[in-house]
Amino acid sequence: MTNPVSESLKRSRALVHTMRGCQEVLDELLEASPVELVPAVGFFRSAQKDEDVETAPTVDPAHLALTMGSRIRAHRERLGLTQHDLAQATGIHRPNIARLEKGVGLPNLATVIKVANGLSVTLESLI
Repeated sequence: MTNPVSESLKRSRALVHTMRGCQEVLDELLEASPVELVPAVGFFRSAQKDEDVETAPTVDPAHLALTMGSRIRAHRERLGLTQHDLAQATGIHRPNIARLEKGVGLPNLATVIKVANGLSVTLESLI
């Protein structure tokens, strides 16, 4: 019989590992194509000093949303799923799946995790 606390800790460690991987991917993206729009300070980090904000890399949210949307669509189509199928697998309403794929706004982390799980892919592959 497994200990619920132990299992919870294992899941938490796995999520932290995944989030660190996402941070590394975001750091790479931000260094590869900096755009002077939105400071990308600590998506998964604690608050940083004010002087770090001015030198922090930046990201174009519209570009990131479009990139994520096209990756979501590509994974969905690769699996032969409809938007309705993905909606059922994730618990996200189908019109919202369509918005995600069109790159209308950036989804929050919880939504990206649901989509990644529904597509059986890593968070990194969507970001």
